[in-house]
Amino acid sequence: MPLLPPQCRFASRAVTSSEVLICSKLLPPLSESLRKGECGRIGVFGGSSLYTGAPYFAAMTSLKVGCDMVHVFCPPDAAPIIKSYSPELMVHPSYDRNALKESLHRIDALILGPGLGREEHVMPVVEHVIEAAKEKQLPIVIDADALFLLASNLSLVKGCSNAILTPNYPEFTRLYEHAFEGSQLNVEKRTSGEAAKQLAKHLGCTVLQKGAVDIITDGTQLGFGKTIGSPRRCGGQGDLLNGALAVFLFWALKKDEPSPTIAAALAASQLIRTAAREAFEEHGRSMTATDMLDHLPALISSAEMKSF
Repeated sequence: MPLLPPQCRFASRAVTSSEVLICSKLLPPLSESLRKGECGRIGVFGGSSLYTGAPYFAAMTSLKVGCDMVHVFCPPDAAPIIKSYSPELMVHPSYDRNALKESLHRIDALILGPGLGREEHVMPVVEHVIEAAKEKQLPIVIDADALFLLASNLSLVKGCSNAILTPNYPEFTRLYEHAFEGSQLNVEKRTSGEAAKQLAKHLGCTVLQKGAVDIITDGTQLGFGKTIGSPRRCGGQGDLLNGALAVFLFWALKKDEPSPTIAAALAASQLIRTAAREAFEEHGRSMTATDMLDHLPALISSAEMKSF
């Protein structure tokens, strides 16, 4: 079995002021000679009339972590709302298949699912986007309603080695039961990482199973994100994770990092858990995802000072 990358040793401890965030190894050097886009162009495919916050949180996290540009692809009725949240987001109000496929040539990694909704007409578009991303070999992070829709057609992601699925417990259970009909998913298999490893191997992609401890596996290697987070389970935390994960995945691939999906998942898990903990220490029960966003710049700056 291949050894886990060295940064895994940080995954089982809380981060202290003297410790280096895992993402420090992934941060690309900044230079005046860089051109806009070289640090990453992220696409977020999601949003609906009811759920406009999720794609916003994913997109803003990508920017706060350090990518250069974010494109949000959403239905027309969600676009004006998402656009009003921030002038820094490029919002595309269309699910036109040809336009979406063409837009994928302008991004380096894709987040699929935040706030997507489960309306019947959405699934064919999701299928089209995944197929187009596979054709382009685009790194892709799949979460939320995209996982719900994906469960009935898991063949869509089979063999996508640059794909990372980020299910919570109910989402993971649904995926597992569709992948292995008749199999029993007991507590031991779920918490030990055995089930996640089995699913990742079956699909040929990476799974980040969210929980009290994040389980991260590509079907061969197995890591755990045990960094102390927050007891407050406000909405939007998974969207922040996706935003960080997409950027780290692009950077890890660009750096030819060994086991890039594992490296990116461990880094994102640790960063977002740390932001959650710091936000909770400041705001307590009143903590929201916006408070977590506010803690990202200082964390990234701290990581950057220790990376070169």
